[in-house]
Amino acid sequence: MADKLNIGFLDYSFIAIGGALGASFRFFLTIVFQNQKHLYSFELPPFPISTLLINVLGSFVIGIFYFFFSKGILANDSIRFFAVVGFLGAFTTFSTFSLETFVLLEKGNISTAMLYIFLSFFVCILSTFVGFNTIRFVYGS
Repeated sequence: MADKLNIGFLDYSFIAIGGALGASFRFFLTIVFQNQKHLYSFELPPFPISTLLINVLGSFVIGIFYFFFSKGILANDSIRFFAVVGFLGAFTTFSTFSLETFVLLEKGNISTAMLYIFLSFFVCILSTFVGFNTIRFVYGS
């Protein structure tokens, strides 16, 4: 654990720059996808297709990086900090969730993976509900 805490300013800089680029690229793609009218056809209620596509893309790309890092093809921490932690972490935190779940399943930790999936979806959605309603109660309306 001590090794993971022993990262320097340059490493944090890679994470920050990657994060800024990832968040900016996510925003850019959201605008691009929202301007594709054929993605929003059939008179269906609004569906967050841009977020879904970004999450799928980010999960795909993080899978590629995981392969290269797990096989030792990429071993540079600076690349991992920039691309995985920074860029993909800001591009979509769902990609990180997907990778962590995949690794748990890959290592045979099925029950831990299922618990993580349950908590990530249901407890986080419940937390959003509670946070929203707490503030609504405090401020009224």
